Order: sequence, then structure tokens, then C-alpha cells
Amino acid sequence: MDQELDKQALREALYEGFEPPSAELTESVLASVAAAPALPVLVAWLQTHWLALLATITTVSVAAAGAVAVILHQPPPPPPSVTVYAGYADTIHPGSQAPALPSPWDGSPGVTFEGSGPDFDAGSIRIENRSDRTLIVDRVTVDIGSQHFDLWGSGLRLQAHHSLILTQTTPTNFDSSEANLPNCQTPTEVPVIHVTIDGKTRDYRDFNRILSSGGHDASSCGGAENHPWERLSS
Repeated sequence: MDQELDKQALREALYEGFEPPSAELTESVLASVAAAPALPVLVAWLQTHWLALLATITTVSVAAAGAVAVILHQPPPPPPSVTVYAGYADTIHPGSQAPALPSPWDGSPGVTFEGSGPDFDAGSIRIENRSDRTLIVDRVTVDIGSQHFDLWGSGLRLQAHHSLILTQTTPTNFDSSEANLPNCQTPTEVPVIHVTIDGKTRDYRDFNRILSSGGHDASSCGGAENHPWERLSS
């Protein structure tokens, strides 16, 4: 009789709050348990530790599931708040009433300048950081038809609310109007500026062909090529 009571106590300790297995499986497991004198000790241990172990496993599982849910549903960081402009600096060819250099330029407040003068015949790019944090400009490249320009290295620091201006680093190495066809022909190629910040590359298309001086080599047609900054869309 005492052994039957001990079996019943063991059932209750093992399966409290859970759907018990079939009667056949239960009896088979209990039949393998040692004789009655050891059962009260086993029941007491199970009552003390078994449910605590289940609670620990459940807590860890819930916490892990919560962490995974947070990671999966966490929104991506917002894109950098930058504005990209194209311009053209021309101090060599006379005949234009517009300033020879876009403004702001080298020496202007809040400008980091990557270029070499004093004479310029070069396309120019300005990246304005409108955010409150310093950005790392990984790389900037330009494609105009088959011409590819990669002049300014990597890892350029752009402070909050400052501008980074990129232009020729040696004379004529960013004379981007020379990418056009000769004899004042107007091509269909649209210059594309590739700006990589925080590992993400965004393309900015110069639909008005500022970098290519209107789509033809203006200097070979008797004109100047300078142009003020014009904002581009990505």
C-alpha cells in the first residue's frame, strides 16, 4: 500500500502541470525504480529540483527567443544624411562671366579639400554632411561612358555639417570634359558618381552633365567650362 502511495507521489512530482504519458509507459518506468525506502528521497529531490530546472530552461528559452526577435525586427540604421553636388572649376579658359571656381571652395569655412591647384580644368564633387556625426567616406569614383576616375583614396573623414570637395589631384587628371567625343559632338553618356559611406554605395547621376561641361568639350568649342555647384539626386 505504501509503495502504491509513493508511486502516486512520484507521478504528481514528475508530471505536475504537464500532460502525463500513457499508463503503460508510466507503469514501465515506475516499475524500474528501486524499492519503497528510496522513493521518498527521490520524490523529495524531484520536488525540490525538477520544477526549478524546468523553470530555468523555460526562462532561458524565452530570453533567447526574445533576443532573436529583437535582432530580426530591429530596423536598419538610417542612411547617412549627405547631399552630393557636381561643379566644374576652370581657371584656364577665359570668356565666362560665372566665377572660375565653384563656391564654397578650398579655404572656405567647413571645407575639407582634396585637390591640387592653383590652376584648374577639372570636374568637381562636393559631399555635404548634414548629420550630427563624423562620417567616413570609404571611396568616391566617377564613370563617364568608358572613362573611370578613382583618384581620392579611401577612409576620408567628413566632420558633421562640413563639406568634402574632390577635384583634380594633379593637373588634368580629372579633366572630365575630355571624356566627351571630339569636335563638339554631344554624347548620350550621363556621368555617374559612386559614393561609398559606411560600406554602402549610392549612385548619383549628373543628368545635366556638369562634370562633362554640358556633354561636350566646351574648351575645344571656344568656351569656358566652369559651372557652379548643382545638387544631384541619388
